[in-house]
Order: sequence, then structure tokens, then C-alpha cells
Amino acid sequence: MLLTGSSVRAGARTVAGMNLRTFAAAVLTAGLVVPTAPAAASPPASTASPAAVAAARLETRVTIHPYFRHQKYRESFRLSGQVRYRVGGSVYAAQGARVTLLRQPAGSNRWTTIGTDRTNRTDKPTYAFSVVARFNATYQVRFAGNTRLQPARAEGRVWVHRKVPSHTAQRSGGLRLVGQVNPDWRHRRVVLQKRSCRTCSWHAVRRQRTSAESGFNFGLDAPRSGSWFYRVAVPRTTRYAVSHSASYRTFS
Repeated sequence: MLLTGSSVRAGARTVAGMNLRTFAAAVLTAGLVVPTAPAAASPPASTASPAAVAAARLETRVTIHPYFRHQKYRESFRLSGQVRYRVGGSVYAAQGARVTLLRQPAGSNRWTTIGTDRTNRTDKPTYAFSVVARFNATYQVRFAGNTRLQPARAEGRVWVHRKVPSHTAQRSGGLRLVGQVNPDWRHRRVVLQKRSCRTCSWHAVRRQRTSAESGFNFGLDAPRSGSWFYRVAVPRTTRYAVSHSASYRTFS
């Protein structure tokens, strides 16, 4: 509605031939709405999938430091590494990242938890486990992730060799190579190997079955000139790598 100065008469309290009370009633009847500030909208419910949420976290990788992959039965070795993440073109190591070490024996599909650790709070944050070598196995270090970092894991394989303590002994029948296989190798075959120089290949010369105590006892010969070298070999199995005793030199 357009209001002009000529439409208002002093003292008459009219607007274009309509008094103010009538004007107000007409406005309300017409449904005039006064604009107000919109109410704050409630945040929409998250529709992001778990994969999308994970992808929004920083790219993460678990590392395992180099280690000796061949171990002696029941000896301890150190398994250590870092939890690293990438920001732009730079890679950093996470402090206080909780990791879990699992072991899967060779020939099995079952994983067993060995322990947990957290990366330390130094300038080179590292986790570390002391592991006892019991049998051939795959080791896996798992990081479950957190609000900033994606889950990650790394694996390493360890081959375990039996212990074959041995010694030579002079008996009435001549020189003997005597020893025992550990762990248990009762009534199983072992091989006496020989070579004629330190760089020559080993070859089998005798075989025998171990005793009820996993022991063996081989006679050794000596050459007319030069040297011969002997050792005892234990065949590999699913749980253990091929194993050897120390080598011994004979000569005349």
C-alpha cells in the first residue's frame, strides 16, 4: 500500500479515507507477516560410510626394522619398528601409538597374541618386543588406528633352527662325533655330512636314527693327507628349518 503526504490529515487520524484502527484491522486481516531471523539449523546426521571416515584419516604404515630371520630354538631376538604417517610430502613417526604383536606358526592359520607395546616418546618413536624363537612362524605387528591415523600392519617371517649340541670323543673304536637334537627328535633320522675342504660342498656319508633321548653317535675317519670336515644335519620340518651341528676337522 503506498502512503503519501496528502493521504494523512492532521487531527483526522485517517489514512486514505480510513481511520488508523480500521487500517490496523485490515492489515491483520490480510495476514501481514514480519520477517524474522531463521532458526539455527540442527546439524544433519552423518551419512559417511566407515570407509569414507577411514579415508579421511592420515595415510599410515607400520615398519619392522631389519632383523636376523634365522634364529636358534628358544633363543630371544628383538622385533622393533615404527608407526609412520604421511602429511603432504613428509613422513613422520607417531609417538604413543599402541601396537599388538601376533604370531602364526608355520602350517597353521591361527594367529596368537604375543603382547602389546606403545611407541616411545623420543625423537625416533619406536616399539620393541623381545621374542622367544619357538618354531617357524610369521609375525605380524598391528596398529588399530585412531582418530588421526588409519589402521596398518606389517609382517615378518622367522625360521627357527633346532639346537644340535655336539662334541668329539676318542673311544676304543676311534674318534666319534656325539650329540643330541633339541627339541625332541627321538628315533628320527639324522645325517653325517662330510667335505674335503672349507669351501667344498657338503655331501652325506652316513645316516642313523637317534636314540630315545634324541642322541646320535657317528664314527669319524681321517684322510692320509690333508683334512676332512664333518657335521650332522637334521632335516627340515614344517615347524623347524634344516639344522646342523658344529663342524669338526680330522687329519692325519
